[in-house]
Amino acid sequence: ATYALTLFGARAHPKLQKILKTAKNPLSRSTALAPLLPEMAAGGSKADFKTTYENLILTYKVHRPLGVETFKAFAEAGGVSLFEKRLADKKISVEVRGMMITALEETPGEEALETLMGGLKAKTPRILYETLRALARRGTNAHLSALQKLTRHKDDSVRHEALISKARLSIGDPDFLEDVIDLAKDKDPIERGAAAISLGELKTPDAMTALHGLLEDDEYTVRTEALIGISIARHRSSISVLASRLDGLKGAERERTHRELRLLTGQDQGLSSRRWA
Repeated sequence: ATYALTLFGARAHPKLQKILKTAKNPLSRSTALAPLLPEMAAGGSKADFKTTYENLILTYKVHRPLGVETFKAFAEAGGVSLFEKRLADKKISVEVRGMMITALEETPGEEALETLMGGLKAKTPRILYETLRALARRGTNAHLSALQKLTRHKDDSVRHEALISKARLSIGDPDFLEDVIDLAKDKDPIERGAAAISLGELKTPDAMTALHGLLEDDEYTVRTEALIGISIARHRSSISVLASRLDGLKGAERERTHRELRLLTGQDQGLSSRRWA
């Protein structure tokens, strides 16, 4: 019934506002909220911002891009200060905080960047992970000092992303190259997988030698990330290494190796090591 009301346009807005304030069903409140969002965001008030993040949940009517665009509009109209401390607020759903992170990532200015970094104070692993990804896409090094602690985080995905982020920001540091090469020998496959991506970012001859060595790792996930690292590096030395492995591989791993050879060379010699040689 609430969805039907949203089809009547502005005439139904007073009724939708009432549903938003009184309905016990969160799906009904979120559905009622959807057509009200443009006007609320344009006003940029703190009260409307609070109403939005408290009632916004994903439904067939409310999709993630709508939430992201709404929060971007709030940032423009009401200022980035609306988001202060929100990314670490466990009372706000992970989905909504994820929308906020993307909105702040796409909002220019130092204030937006500082607020986005507030996500690194969150206790929720997914928020930490999404913040790290957003900061990487934004192309900043402002969080470099915070990365060291996160490389020891107990959550695998957070630790993995922190290690990769640190590698991207440490290119040119010879000491870090040694650290990553040591990481490639770690007993933890998460560490070795992160090392594979990091080595691909570093691209030096020593890094490529270590990266090629990870193609022989016992763990399938590490071998897969080694292929990703090779794709990132796009180094000539990888061609013969990949080609020599084709005959001994099966299934998806063989197909992925073949794909990387095609991308590296612009040629397709099939699945035979002999033809590639």
